[in-house]
Amino acid sequence: MSSVISDATRRRARTSSVIYFDSKRVLEVEDATVLDTVTSELMYRGPFKVTCTPLTSYERWAKLLGVDVKLTGPAPRKLTGKYVTWFEVTIEHHGIPLEQFLEYWRDEAASILEQRSNGQIEIEIFKVLGERRLHAFSCKDNPEDWEGLMLKLPMWVKMGDQIYKKTKLVTKMS
Repeated sequence: MSSVISDATRRRARTSSVIYFDSKRVLEVEDATVLDTVTSELMYRGPFKVTCTPLTSYERWAKLLGVDVKLTGPAPRKLTGKYVTWFEVTIEHHGIPLEQFLEYWRDEAASILEQRSNGQIEIEIFKVLGERRLHAFSCKDNPEDWEGLMLKLPMWVKMGDQIYKKTKLVTKMS
């Protein structure tokens, strides 16, 4: 893939603000023209299903929820563990008043971001705009370690029956 995408395109993609997802990579682009530049050569090589999802950083969402600003700074963008796991998470709140649901989410965000800032986990999280959906990428040397961690997260403890996730192992590409 590196022979298809130019260095200039990669530099532009690294310094931008909107997230683009495809089946292999997460790219950030400033606007649709950069997205077209990044994907046009790939599309020329064959039919690919491309899905674009409008995302925001989890840190921005956490800031809106009222999480401590010490935890809502820019993400480190560091995933160094042996296995990269992609979590697609949908959160419902049936029977829970909105204020209480947002309080649970604030506690969840603070817990995850605090663990990341303390070096306990490597995770990058993006929230789908206008929805209660997240995309998270994380690394662990043993992917089964995630099961124990998730069972202790505040939202999982309080309303785990309303959290739906799909988990995929992602192949690192050098």
